[in-house]
Amino acid sequence: MGEMSGYVMRGSWVAPLIRAIESYGISASQLLSEEVSDEEIEHVVHTELGYDAISRLWRRAAMLTRDPAIGIVAAQHIGPSSFGPLSFAMYSSRNAVTALKTYATYSQFGTNVSVWWFHETDEYVELTRYGRAGTGAEELKDAVPAAILNMCKSLGDPSLKPDRLVLSRSRPPDTAKWRAFFGVEPVFQEGGRTCMRFAAEAASRPCPSYEPELFQLSVSLLESKIKEFREASFVGLVRAQ
Repeated sequence: MGEMSGYVMRGSWVAPLIRAIESYGISASQLLSEEVSDEEIEHVVHTELGYDAISRLWRRAAMLTRDPAIGIVAAQHIGPSSFGPLSFAMYSSRNAVTALKTYATYSQFGTNVSVWWFHETDEYVELTRYGRAGTGAEELKDAVPAAILNMCKSLGDPSLKPDRLVLSRSRPPDTAKWRAFFGVEPVFQEGGRTCMRFAAEAASRPCPSYEPELFQLSVSLLESKIKEFREASFVGLVRAQ
């Protein structure tokens, strides 16, 4: 498969990925040397990288660490500032429902590779990923839902887990690390859609440290980015929608 020109991701994932491989005693230069120059390393988290380059980084990380679950490890190095106003908004949400809805609304600012849809009923809330570009790295397909779950857990219920989880990747030989982290045996569906479903009651529990002002400030910053997209071009309008 050739390079998917036009498909990009922000380098925000590079920092947690570096911290993850460093926990195995592996240096950042071993991971980045083939994709990013020494001069660019300190700035890479603030730039956009081609989707193929990002995928190669994840695959190289799995090879260097010999851990097919490196995506889950990297997700645990995500913090409130990792994705700018998006992660700030999620970490300051009223509950997991709000965090999931916020991610679905604004995740396009990190990449144009996929979109996420939020669906809510009286019984459950669901987040589904619709991919736009090829297969990509399986490690990243683990990392994103793992990070989303971590952020939702931080809102006051560390026992929160999905009732159902579908990951759009091939089934690993041993699923123990996935089962231990997510609290449920995932359905592995290569080429399918990633989907996380939570019981509505569990996801609606209020966060004891809810910060409405920080949440509103973060959402205001995200909304300003939508306005920039709309004013930039017709393509921007389509992406915003």
